[in-house]
Amino acid sequence: MNILHSCIYQQLVSLPTDIASSVSKHGPEEHHKLIVDSTFIAIPEPHYSNQRKAYYHAKNSTNYAIKVQIACDFNHHIVHVSECYHGSVHDITVLRQSGLLEYAEESVQIIADKGYIGEQYVITPKKKQCGHELTDDEKNFNRDINSARAAIENINQRLKTYAILGSVYRGAVDDLDKMTKIIQVVAALCNLNMTKHPIPRLLFMDPPPILSSAFPLPPMNYIELFSDDNIRQNNKILQPPPPIEGPYELFGLYVNGIDHSEPIIRSLAAQQIQRVYTRPDDYKGELKKLCFAILTNYLDLLQIVSRSTVTPSPESGHITLREQKIHEIELLFINIHHLINELRPHQARETLRVILEEQKQQREKTSEKLYSFLNRIVDVLNSAVYSLNDHVPKVTN
Repeated sequence: MNILHSCIYQQLVSLPTDIASSVSKHGPEEHHKLIVDSTFIAIPEPHYSNQRKAYYHAKNSTNYAIKVQIACDFNHHIVHVSECYHGSVHDITVLRQSGLLEYAEESVQIIADKGYIGEQYVITPKKKQCGHELTDDEKNFNRDINSARAAIENINQRLKTYAILGSVYRGAVDDLDKMTKIIQVVAALCNLNMTKHPIPRLLFMDPPPILSSAFPLPPMNYIELFSDDNIRQNNKILQPPPPIEGPYELFGLYVNGIDHSEPIIRSLAAQQIQRVYTRPDDYKGELKKLCFAILTNYLDLLQIVSRSTVTPSPESGHITLREQKIHEIELLFINIHHLINELRPHQARETLRVILEEQKQQREKTSEKLYSFLNRIVDVLNSAVYSLNDHVPKVTN
């Protein structure tokens, strides 16, 4: 562990020397350069009462943990890992003893959660005062800070994918120096893994999307726009949304605009994909043929792999026979998926028909109940009239 720590930690985890002049990707404030947060490693319950008090941490399964502070930049790169502390140590204490505040200044500010309130260059969300609500500007500020903190939350989650940090630590809990080196080595490996498998960020996409979604905001977001202050100021009253132009994100997928002239389900030819079925109107028969073709090609692939994986294809010499067969199977699956998608409008229309039929039956039952109640009311009124006629004395001239 000592050799591994000396070899990779300083190489992969370090604060940039030009951090003050670096450009921050956090839009609201250019001086926000680092994000810090503490994470914990669960440990078994200690035997002695003084240890239980020192390691107590209520936010994990065992209620006892070792705490460590992680700092990263806005590129999801870990730049600092503090020493390990007992789980009961406060977050702001860990920050003050980590030495990270020595780099904090006007041009190098640190973003953190509310557990780090109390330092000049540490930016935290605004706390709601007793008896007062947050203003709209304070809410927007908190939203920006929490959005920026998503980077460190993602990193902490990725660190927990390593079993030694994500499960209960079984080593000696008193050897905090060894535990510090373990976490620092894991952080270095996490940085190395991050270069190969980075966390996807919509912010890095070129060009940046205009909208985060093509659908309206949830109802609560609309309600907040119509607060008494906004109505009096008349500056945030909801306006019709502009037409969607250019790229946007839809259900996590990047869409480069909408061409309303194209059909909802594009043909295979429009997607430059070969169509292998012959009768598009016979869905059932063609799907059966495609399934049998996939099974046959899969058996051929097994036979090819059992012999050799580098046999060149007789049709195309620049790829192997195995790669050609995999491409054919992939093409069959795409054709099956396209045929199923062509049935989606029919499925939607049939589903709508069933829903309307159920609504019709429900309304007919409601009408029948209403008519039965009306008939009962008419019978009650008629009986009341007859009884009145029997008891009212007749008037004679």
